[in-house]
Amino acid sequence: MEIQVVDSASKQPLQGVELSINMQGGGNRKDRTEAQGKAWLMLPPQDPQYLGITAKLEGYVKKSADWRGGALPATYVMEMERGGDQHRRAGEDEQGNPIRGASVSLLFPEMPRRAQRNVYDRGTVHD
Repeated sequence: MEIQVVDSASKQPLQGVELSINMQGGGNRKDRTEAQGKAWLMLPPQDPQYLGITAKLEGYVKKSADWRGGALPATYVMEMERGGDQHRRAGEDEQGNPIRGASVSLLFPEMPRRAQRNVYDRGTVHD
């Protein structure tokens, strides 16, 4: 499988993206994209029932992709968004004003399930 990681806005390849790969029967491994934003994953003759790929790069929002059963693509393009100041907060418009009636939910899936109950939050923006 070829993994191509690009900037979501410019579509330019991203070099040095840290990839965490978890595959049923193949364990966990780390890799990095090369100069053209690509990495390759050797798959077993029969597609695994689970494959998860997480991409991290300084200055970008972490991105994940999961496949559960079924055929895997020969090539997968992962688009990463820049993080930081240019992202507005949930429930705000482009000028930073609250969006009346906007519903915001937070969930932290990488935390243990019993801890999730303590951090799940949901709210609606009012005046």
